Amino acid sequence: MKPYQRDFITFCIDQGALYFGEFLLKSKRVSPYFFNAGHFSDGRAYLNLAHFYAEAVMEHFKPTEYDLLFGPAYKGITLATCTSMGLAEKGLNVPVCFNRKERKDHGEGGMMIGAPLKNQRALLIDDVISAGTTIREAVDITQKEGGSLAGILIALNRQEIGLQSSLSAIQEVEKEFQFKVASIISRDDLMAYLEETPALQKHLPAMRAYQAEYGALP
Repeated sequence: MKPYQRDFITFCIDQGALYFGEFLLKSKRVSPYFFNAGHFSDGRAYLNLAHFYAEAVMEHFKPTEYDLLFGPAYKGITLATCTSMGLAEKGLNVPVCFNRKERKDHGEGGMMIGAPLKNQRALLIDDVISAGTTIREAVDITQKEGGSLAGILIALNRQEIGLQSSLSAIQEVEKEFQFKVASIISRDDLMAYLEETPALQKHLPAMRAYQAEYGALP
């Protein structure tokens, strides 16, 4: 685990975006932890997110592999914008676009706001991948706009098998679309963080039990 990943976990806990207990997921599984990017809600938090996402982009993707950032509505909008600001601080000025939930039929019209997607390779920025629905919608949007998806960066990879598969949602997306999906942190990083943090070690038994039942292979 790199220093920025450890700092990201600390940041998420401090912001109340990552917490431990018992949480009923859409899948009806009871998870011992929960991540909610909606808890990032002020300027300082977004400045930190800009740093963490930019670090992860630069670690996992070469600047020649993508042309712009795409933030799917709604959480992805602020995350992609933050990422572009973080990259700009590092000398990479990357355009940004995002979609509307409903097509606008007046003014400039259309589904997209920001940089045009036509003939561009988009790096999608989001928080998590659950069932992969957002990804399939993003693939459809980029194709209709004349572009393509070059890869995906999310905050957390839960490394958890799907309801109908032994693969994780990320592994299913990579298999189906043949592009890279990277994350700032993974379940394994989170487990390592708990192991080295005495105040949080009480959550390890529940995390290990959940991993044994639902964990996907790396």
